[in-house]
Amino acid sequence: MGLSEESERAGCTIKREFPCDGKAERIIVIRVFNRLKEDDLHKFLINARKSLAQDGILHLYAIDHDAAIAWANGDESKTSNLYGPKWRSQNYWIRNWKKEEIVELFRDYGFDWLGVFPTVGVNVQYPSFNLIFKKSNYNKTPYEYCNIQLPEGKIVDIGPGNYPLPGAIANIERIPRITDPDYDIMKLPKDIKTYWGDLERGIEQIPDKEFDFAYCSHVMEHVDNPRFVAAEISRIAKRGVIIVPSAYKETLMLWPEDDHKWDISRHDNQLIFVKRDLRRLSVLRDSKITSNFTHLYKTEIYETDEQRRLKRWFYDNEKDLDIVFYWDDSFVQNIIEV
Repeated sequence: MGLSEESERAGCTIKREFPCDGKAERIIVIRVFNRLKEDDLHKFLINARKSLAQDGILHLYAIDHDAAIAWANGDESKTSNLYGPKWRSQNYWIRNWKKEEIVELFRDYGFDWLGVFPTVGVNVQYPSFNLIFKKSNYNKTPYEYCNIQLPEGKIVDIGPGNYPLPGAIANIERIPRITDPDYDIMKLPKDIKTYWGDLERGIEQIPDKEFDFAYCSHVMEHVDNPRFVAAEISRIAKRGVIIVPSAYKETLMLWPEDDHKWDISRHDNQLIFVKRDLRRLSVLRDSKITSNFTHLYKTEIYETDEQRRLKRWFYDNEKDLDIVFYWDDSFVQNIIEV
């Protein structure tokens, strides 16, 4: 779908131009952006995001103002015809956006910048940027937002849940998980082996050092005996990575999952597990308030400056709110139970 100056001249509003149904795979914006004032610009950015499907692409043809002025070389007929009538307070009826300012603006409204592309096949008539943005995905897995580096070899995914790891040759899942209403067993790949069992009891059918690498994401905060689980993971794999939410993240989100049993931090080459004080948490934790905080970081709402700042901060920093712990041969944990 496209949004052009011609549609604006015909009296179409931004709200009516965008369907806001989350189905558009691509939006092309030509000769409109630089003309938007604050209220319309805010509405434009919100509705553009609402209209795009996940990972949808937005092409923004925005005037390269400085290059356009140089190109016109003082010829008012060019600037009048291409830019529109003059404003009283400015030389031309456009807003002078720098490329870097546009990128930061779109990032604040939940877009990833993919780069500048040639203005090929579009008659923009004046020097312009063809800026390409993608709708940011706030539901990335730890594998994605932590930028996990996987080696060559046989990789096992421990506790994949609804987000199996690309490239794994085997999964390890707990049998009780299939009774979880949020768990969809159909999301497990059919073409790789799944070992059903419990790491806290050992998975005897897997030989020692069977796998070259073990990927274990957001599992160990759930177990009763992390020391035994660490030994079992070390037994079946030569090396791997453990990803857990840090105690900072858990506190920031106001303890979003009530089945987490440990507050975890890292010191030197150790993971430190501190047993949760459930009695104290029962006083502090409120599921409705926790939900409110979670929505501040992860929902599609961008109406206020505060919401946009929180989302931008969380999106940029979630990788540092998790602990990513690579280990080789075995790993040590410090368990503190009060």
